[in-house]
Amino acid sequence: IHLRVEARKALDPSTKQWVRLGLPWGAKPRLIMAYLNTHAIEQKSPDIEVDNTLRKFITTMGYKAQGYDYRTMKEHLAKLSASDLSVGVPTGPDSSHMFYGRVVKNFDLWVQRDQNQRMLWPSVVSLSQDYFETLVEHAVPLPLSALSALKDNPVRLDVYCWLAQRLHRIHPNDPDFI
Repeated sequence: IHLRVEARKALDPSTKQWVRLGLPWGAKPRLIMAYLNTHAIEQKSPDIEVDNTLRKFITTMGYKAQGYDYRTMKEHLAKLSASDLSVGVPTGPDSSHMFYGRVVKNFDLWVQRDQNQRMLWPSVVSLSQDYFETLVEHAVPLPLSALSALKDNPVRLDVYCWLAQRLHRIHPNDPDFI
């Protein structure tokens, strides 16, 4: 399976200009994806009710919710929300099956900050219907405690997620080499 992630532009409300947000990279976008995926599967809905403050979301992921954590988590979520995915699966020597799409259908990229309030986190993230249907059919929910323990190492997160997916699909009476 081949994955391609492309950065797209989003409208900056303060300048009214389209800005390229860049690519999501590292452990934090992986944690965000796992968090959203797990909640969508558990709730059986593409509309995921998330914690109502950024601080609570960050601490759920195992971070200390300091200034750097706020800025980077918000930045990576914005990058992830504005990215397009392409997945290619070779199906033969001269053919492949392709999926093009977005993970997030609706999301506020810039959270407004009122001087008299905490920084509010949107209450709902809406996944695209295509992504959600694929998720329900193929994904395995991952325990947030395990993800939090691996939060600072993207390679370990990738290996854990891959093993969770792979081991879930091996039938006990039909062992497979990993």
